[in-house]
Amino acid sequence: MTILDLIIMGILIYFIVTRFTSNKLPKKGPGRSGSSKQKKSPVEIKIIKGGAQSKEQLDQIFLKAKEMSEEAEAEEKRKQELEGLDKVKAFDTDFTEKKFLKGAEKAYQWYYDCINEEKEEDLENLLAPRIYSQVVEYFDDLDDQNKKEVTEVKMLEKPMILDCKTVAKSAFIDVKYKAELLIKTINNETNEEESRTETKEVVWTWARNIISTDPNWQLDEIKNVS
Repeated sequence: MTILDLIIMGILIYFIVTRFTSNKLPKKGPGRSGSSKQKKSPVEIKIIKGGAQSKEQLDQIFLKAKEMSEEAEAEEKRKQELEGLDKVKAFDTDFTEKKFLKGAEKAYQWYYDCINEEKEEDLENLLAPRIYSQVVEYFDDLDDQNKKEVTEVKMLEKPMILDCKTVAKSAFIDVKYKAELLIKTINNETNEEESRTETKEVVWTWARNIISTDPNWQLDEIKNVS
């Protein structure tokens, strides 16, 4: 069903309801038997008289509905032809770079919190399936070695947007992170602990369906820069 169909249907329903509920049937007078002639006359005369007016109103309704449909289709086409962040903002009027980057910064810390505590359900919601599978393999490898790793974010520079691509209804935003990480590897048998500090520079690609009502982004790819 097209936009035009929906608009016409809605207006027609409104027209029919308001048109005929406003015409009350006449009350029968005392002593009148309600013959077919008396039943037919008051209502039908009114409808016949209003026939030309009704047709004109319907023509106006269809014309207005067509104009509204053409405007909606033109706006949809305009938004589809946009690219990058302009397209994201057209479909999601609440989107701003500042708000997005604030969320991306929190997500970086939350990612490592979930890794440290092995919150697989939260990670499954945060990560695209391919990235989630890699994390599960990482957990399995540590289990095989009877080890555990805890990563602490010691310092995180303000993330920055590098690029934004849109493919059909999906948007992909590349965000650069630079952080200093303290990584502790713990042997579960001996409780021995090894620590190392790493400076990581990575690009995370966040993705979402921009016409969806779900405002959440998923981590679609992780690329190491250094």
